[in-house]
Amino acid sequence: MFEKGLPLLFTILLSYIIFGYVFTLTSNGYFFWLSFLMGLSLIYIAFVFSKADTVRDFSAHIPLLILLLVLLPLFVILFYVFGEDLWANSLLLVILYPVLTEEFAFRYVLQKKLLKNVFWLNAIIIQGIVYAIYYSRLLVVGGGVGFPFPYNFLMIISVLSMGLLYGFLTHATRNIYLSATIHFSIWALFPIMVVISPAAASILVPT
Repeated sequence: MFEKGLPLLFTILLSYIIFGYVFTLTSNGYFFWLSFLMGLSLIYIAFVFSKADTVRDFSAHIPLLILLLVLLPLFVILFYVFGEDLWANSLLLVILYPVLTEEFAFRYVLQKKLLKNVFWLNAIIIQGIVYAIYYSRLLVVGGGVGFPFPYNFLMIISVLSMGLLYGFLTHATRNIYLSATIHFSIWALFPIMVVISPAAASILVPT
């Protein structure tokens, strides 16, 4: 899978990670949109170079896709009702970036390729570690003031755990619908979590 376009795919994947990292460190919106573009490009390039496999994988478990599509308007309506118009509007972007682009980049492209070369459990662990490294940018921005010890340690363990969970779900279902649904739900409900338990929210970042 992806063999013909592998160099291009991994160049785009690396660019996606680097631009996302730089955006967090600099708050420069230019890098946000570059990372977003790289994430969408991954989906397109994977389809171009492996159309049959990609269509097969994403044609399975359609009810999970329907669940994801139903949750989006439900969460948007929920936050409109409670007066959180800004967050409700943001969810339309959140479902694309970071949710779908991260799930496709780490769980579908990276993990799928690793599965061709290593044992499935090792593939899940490796992508989880790469995912945690990607989110380590939150620990270094601003000199790490946002996550003092022990929250920095707990946060990275949380991200790694979620990366492993998403990896297992993707491996079990052969696509990213279920992991993306959980990923999106965590993002969508994060403002509520902050109100209910700020300490937990500081550890369980929306990943």
